[in-house]
Amino acid sequence: MFQHASVLAVASAVALAACESGSARMPGFTDLSPGPVLNGSTVPDHLPGFHFGAGAALDYDTHLEHFAVGFDALFRYTLARYTAAGGNSQTLRLPSLAVMPRIRYVF
Repeated sequence: MFQHASVLAVASAVALAACESGSARMPGFTDLSPGPVLNGSTVPDHLPGFHFGAGAALDYDTHLEHFAVGFDALFRYTLARYTAAGGNSQTLRLPSLAVMPRIRYVF
């Protein structure tokens, strides 16, 4: 009986200590400089486009006072128009993923 109760207490403490959050990023404007494609036969100085994405975070509050560890992940998708070597207008689709560790101490 007591062993089962202590397992539940530990499981609930871990569940309360782990905190997750997510966010949808509003669309924005991106200026890729220099451009990552050939615009005709040259590389453009700037390639403007729009991006949107989403992010998530996982945070674990440890048993040490004021100390937490976790990570953030951000996915972004960029769309930019350019003119290819043949004169055709094309859309550059550029997905990106950033994963960042987090160590936090508040004193």
